Amino acid sequence: MQQQQPLRVVLSRDGSDANHEVLRDAHGVILGNPHVGEPVQVYFDNGRYLVTSKVKRVAQTGDEMIVETANSTYRLHLDNN
Repeated sequence: MQQQQPLRVVLSRDGSDANHEVLRDAHGVILGNPHVGEPVQVYFDNGRYLVTSKVKRVAQTGDEMIVETANSTYRLHLDNN
């Protein structure tokens, strides 16, 4: 099993239903690149923790990823600072 490298990200969640809070430019860390069929674990700088539903699709252009899950769509910007 390959070890995942943590990635610093700035995350936003758009188009969520009423059961999910809106996230805008939340800074945190994910454990490696998102993969279809697996949830994404996010450790936010403010101490909060999020596990998404399973990923359905990932699109990446440069330092930005769009991650679609069963319940939400996330925009992740790789924070290289």
